[in-house]
Amino acid sequence: LSVEYIFGKPGLYKIWSEVQKGGITHVFGHPEIKVDGRGKSEERQVSFGRNVIVADYQVSLKLEEPVLKGHEHDLTFDVHTLTGGEVEFEDYLGEKMHLVIIKEDWSEFVHAHPEEAGDGSGEHHGFYLIPQAKANGEEDGSEGGTDEVVNFHINFLEPGLYKAFAQFRPRGSSLPPDEALTASFWIKVEEKAPGFISDWWRNWWRNLIVSAVLIVILSWLVARYLKVS
Repeated sequence: LSVEYIFGKPGLYKIWSEVQKGGITHVFGHPEIKVDGRGKSEERQVSFGRNVIVADYQVSLKLEEPVLKGHEHDLTFDVHTLTGGEVEFEDYLGEKMHLVIIKEDWSEFVHAHPEEAGDGSGEHHGFYLIPQAKANGEEDGSEGGTDEVVNFHINFLEPGLYKAFAQFRPRGSSLPPDEALTASFWIKVEEKAPGFISDWWRNWWRNLIVSAVLIVILSWLVARYLKVS
């Protein structure tokens, strides 16, 4: 299998390939390769924003946080135009959206598809040469069917930083037939949910400010009530 590709920036890259045989998808993680040339290597910029702009579209990711290791989480993607208009999807490589999730240290890789209810075709089974997060997908819409969203069920097996790449083709776009848009999001997976005490202590300064403001407001209300009385 030969694929032509032009690397846009120098740096260290890792390639994964998927081969399907007998209905089973096998994923292979290949050794890293170094790409030389002019230009500056991209520096990692971690951001936990849940709304990004890609070309002429805004993409949002909804998920319940904190994200915990070993628990199934819903990752829901919603795409609109920059003016808030609804966006429908064209099939790209047989799916409305492809989701790839890679751990920061490149030790885990998963490629998931959305699936219709009752259809298991969205999950990639098989023997994986590197540890991976188990995933399958399900497509759903909002109430009334007016908002087209794509939903994935993800189970992260290890804590750490992950980056999710959602690839899609908006219906009616001017993209070449073999291209798609990609929206990326950082996800932090915790070992376990933080306890109430530790969480309060971690945010003590914020709690102190909020408490002081509430005390001032309450004192003012009490003084005003006594004055009126």
